[in-house]
Amino acid sequence: MSNPVSVHLRNIRFTFNDTALFDGFSLTLEGGKCTCLLGQSGCGKSTLLGLISGNVNLRYTGQIDFSPPGQANHIGWMAQDDLLLPWLSVRDNVLLGAKLRFEITPGLVEQADQFIQAAGLEGYGDA
Repeated sequence: MSNPVSVHLRNIRFTFNDTALFDGFSLTLEGGKCTCLLGQSGCGKSTLLGLISGNVNLRYTGQIDFSPPGQANHIGWMAQDDLLLPWLSVRDNVLLGAKLRFEITPGLVEQADQFIQAAGLEGYGDA
């Protein structure tokens, strides 16, 4: 991806079990920059990432926009806990989120291999 993707959240409201995790929450995550989310357990960090990535089918109000537009499929996240599937290869674990959204192409496999290399695991894609 040549242009970093920015995410803009505006006036997000999300409740869980009658408790508002977000009420009028707004945030801009600038593309190409590292952002850290800190907070107590249960305050909504993982929920926020799930809303942004679209991996969580949750009802919320407000607006989540990506710039450049149409880049939602380029957003993903990995939880801090080890959620790897041991019966899959390293490459297949990296591609798992993409497999849930669309057909795997040679270009996606190449991109997964680049991520594996960037993580210092070159040569372990089939492990």
